[in-house]
Amino acid sequence: MNEELSGWKLVVGHVFREPVFLKPLCVMIGDQVQITGLALVTFVFAAPGFMSPASRGMLLTGMIILYLFPGNFSWCVGVRLWRTVKGNSEGWSKSTSAIPISLYFIFLSL
Repeated sequence: MNEELSGWKLVVGHVFREPVFLKPLCVMIGDQVQITGLALVTFVFAAPGFMSPASRGMLLTGMIILYLFPGNFSWCVGVRLWRTVKGNSEGWSKSTSAIPISLYFIFLSL
């Protein structure tokens, strides 16, 4: 009997268990996607010289504005992770970060 309950059969219940803090996990993964996207887009624009580090105001303004665009991808990744772990779409709105949306509306009002 002990030979039958060895290896994978002992850990299968722990591997597919839902994380205890799922909402913060989804938010952190989504935010990391957004920050990584911001860094990549900033490097793409700064490498050819569109955003020169010599003019700090332009670089900072560009980074703040470019922070909004990867927000769509971070939202999709956070919600997709939530739905993958939960198996349904209930409660996904609490797992998304509202920061990109609020900044978007602030910049639209200017």
